[in-house]
Amino acid sequence: MQIFKLLCDEYLTDQAIYEHFHISLRVVQNHIQHFKVKLGLDEASNKQINTRIALCMIALEKKLL
Repeated sequence: MQIFKLLCDEYLTDQAIYEHFHISLRVVQNHIQHFKVKLGLDEASNKQINTRIALCMIALEKKLL
């Protein structure tokens, strides 16, 4: 959940999150992908919008943040 908060509250990139937690970049990317799947964000249907923004908007709507 800390990764999710940094992604949405601080607008950090994958690189910045990985440097913050001292974990691999791939782990950060896997966490973000997992959030997308859990929240039902289908990237194929959202080509016109930034999926990170959509992910955070869905989280706010569901009161996860």
